[in-house]
Amino acid sequence: PGPSCDLFACGRILLQCFCQGKEAVPSLSMERFQVALAVWVGARCPRTQDRYDLLWAFNELRQEKPEQGEDLASIENVGIRRAIGRCIKRSRYSRLGCCEEAADLLAAATLWLNMSAEFLRSHEVAVEEASRKQMLERFYSDAHAKLDKEESCRPNSSTAPDLLHALEESSGREELSAIWNLCSCELGRSHVARIIEVLKGWTQRRSIQAVCFATFSENLPEDLQDAFCELFSHEHELHSGERHASPAPLPRKAPAQRRAIDKLHHGKTYAAVADDQERPIQLFLQDVALPARALPTGQFSVEELLRRHSLWLAVNFVSELDLTPSTSAFCEVKPLSVGTAPGAMRVLSFAVSRSRILTSLSLRSSDIDDEGGLLLASALSECHSLQRLDLSDNDLGPRAAFKVLQAAEQNLTMLDLSRNRLGCAGARAIADALGSCQKLLELRLCKNGLGQEGGEALAEGLLSNTVLQDLDLADNEVNLPTATAILRAVNASRFLRRLRLDSNEPWYASGNEALIGAFTDQIASSCLESLSLRHCGLRSAGAGQLFDALAQNTSLRCLNVSWNGIRQEAAAKIAAALAAPNSALEELDLRDNHLGSQEALAASLWQVFVPMVKAGRDHRLVRRRTGSSHSAGASDEPPEPALPAIEGYRSTNSRLRIMHLANNGITTGGASRLAQLVPAFTGMEELVMYHNPLIGDSGAEALSKLLQPAHPARGLRRLSLAACGVGDVGCSALMGSLAKNQVLTSLDLSCNALTDACAPGIAEVLGFRDSALQVLNVAMNQLSTWGLCQLVDAAARRREGDIPEIDVSCQDSPRADDEVELAASNEALSKFKGLR
Repeated sequence: PGPSCDLFACGRILLQCFCQGKEAVPSLSMERFQVALAVWVGARCPRTQDRYDLLWAFNELRQEKPEQGEDLASIENVGIRRAIGRCIKRSRYSRLGCCEEAADLLAAATLWLNMSAEFLRSHEVAVEEASRKQMLERFYSDAHAKLDKEESCRPNSSTAPDLLHALEESSGREELSAIWNLCSCELGRSHVARIIEVLKGWTQRRSIQAVCFATFSENLPEDLQDAFCELFSHEHELHSGERHASPAPLPRKAPAQRRAIDKLHHGKTYAAVADDQERPIQLFLQDVALPARALPTGQFSVEELLRRHSLWLAVNFVSELDLTPSTSAFCEVKPLSVGTAPGAMRVLSFAVSRSRILTSLSLRSSDIDDEGGLLLASALSECHSLQRLDLSDNDLGPRAAFKVLQAAEQNLTMLDLSRNRLGCAGARAIADALGSCQKLLELRLCKNGLGQEGGEALAEGLLSNTVLQDLDLADNEVNLPTATAILRAVNASRFLRRLRLDSNEPWYASGNEALIGAFTDQIASSCLESLSLRHCGLRSAGAGQLFDALAQNTSLRCLNVSWNGIRQEAAAKIAAALAAPNSALEELDLRDNHLGSQEALAASLWQVFVPMVKAGRDHRLVRRRTGSSHSAGASDEPPEPALPAIEGYRSTNSRLRIMHLANNGITTGGASRLAQLVPAFTGMEELVMYHNPLIGDSGAEALSKLLQPAHPARGLRRLSLAACGVGDVGCSALMGSLAKNQVLTSLDLSCNALTDACAPGIAEVLGFRDSALQVLNVAMNQLSTWGLCQLVDAAARRREGDIPEIDVSCQDSPRADDEVELAASNEALSKFKGLR
């Protein structure tokens, strides 16, 4: 015997070990060689040159490949199979030199060397620690009960033995609640295999209630991932609502785990669980209980999941998973993403195909490209729980987009394919797949360069779809005739409810009013509930025709025509549409236009709604300047800002809830008129007027009357006057009305000219216990440290009601940079944003 013989014997023993103890039967060539060798030895080892039977058997054995002659195929791990194969090689050139080399090669393949003695005994230590704590807590509990019963301060000689006897009896009936904490270990394949082995086969496995870990040293093989997820798969049932009882108290060193487990197990006692029924084991990723609805974004970003090799785990145990890379304006290196990390896309795809809990997945800006999209599409066909998928900004290509939509046509309700440069070919592919999408409710295709042909293909595809309700085609170079074709298809199908056509080719580029008329004719009979035409170059002429059609529409509830260059010529059409009895508009966005020029919109609304004022006992309709009665030949000029009290209106609107008039050049007079007209909109809840710097203090004073408790506009809940040139006078007027207001929940006065003079008024509102105010924004003003202290002190003194969220950041004051030293409670200070 020599080193080669020892190595061969070592390989044979290892082969039997990795074949689950099954005896490794020698090959026929090996048996022949053994017989020939025995005969040769029995003949006293004569010269071998005349022993043809021995030479023939040896030659057959030497030419045989070990993987054919031995049972190596049953070993799945390639590294282990290679190590054992080199131990039993016939040729000395490819065989290992000694058993030490075999041990090193096997250790590298199994990662056994990474399993320390502390890890191998960690589950036993966890149970022992839980047992000691349980005994101690029960001992003290029973001791206190015994002493209280006997009304004695010191136990007698028989008390302790009695308690110990009761403790021993109860310890056999109750189960332990041990936490197996592995957060300090980097888990490899061997560690995970050991964990599975312990939780499946250890006699005391029922004593382990939770397993905690933090990171893996590598991406686990797919079979090991399946085994690990199967071990904790019963927890998915708990995620859907099933509850279990709260076990014994958990160790104090894991409060987060203890709270999560106490919340998870609530309902019945473990004594009611059958003997053959396993107690559920809670899984923790650091301090987050799994399964979870979502992971904390700051703690578990996609970069962190990739660094910990925990991507597969998150997919299998998190319901709503956001894998969007973090962005930073000052980051020179591109952040790590699923598409750029080596092998991450394959790991993700396999995990998605196995997940039974994933309902929402965001892979925005993840550099997936066409190849990764095809890989993901093959996995989506097996993931029946996924409902929302965001693949925007990934350069997928038409083929991958079609495969993704086709693979998830049975379960997806939302798909975002924006910014993927799909082009006309991608639009055709998606149109072909739309007919078979049975549950898709929302499809986003903005910024894909679909063009005229792509838009027409989608219009045809919409005719075969009966479920889609929300379609986003913004910024796709769609011209007006193509948009008309899409709207015509929407009206024919009668299913789509929300359509976005923002930032497409401008309407005025068509140069033909007939084309605009064809589009607006479809609007009149449209079944849409929401339409967005932001930045579409409507201009005043197009907007006029659009609002003429809206006067006949009874279904559209939300309209966005911001940033369209609409001027005073269209103001009368807008006012007439809002006064139409059939109008269903609930939200109207007119931001970034020029409707404040010459007070056009306010004057038009005044002319249409015609406020009635009371002068003595006579009720008159006011159409001219204050103080002048209406007579024949009188001028129809709108009134000046100083207006009489309003008693009623000829027309009212009860549908409109939200009106956006920001950045429209609204003046003080316009704001004053709008303040008098708002009560005509009896359902108005939100008025947005930011970035109208000509409103000033006078306009703010007029708008402050809307906040008075006795004012007819009692339903206003949100008001935005940011960057409107409001100073201390206007702010004081607003706060004076707000001090007794119990309706307004949000007020934005940021980026104005507020100083310390208005701080006492704001402080009074913050101290009003019946105030409904939830958000107050006074950022980017001129409040000093003294003014900020006034606000914080008022919030701290508030005894009843919730303290509103207050933004005081970026104050332009000589003393605003001083640190505020306050004795206020942490609750009060936490409500202030931007306070140092």
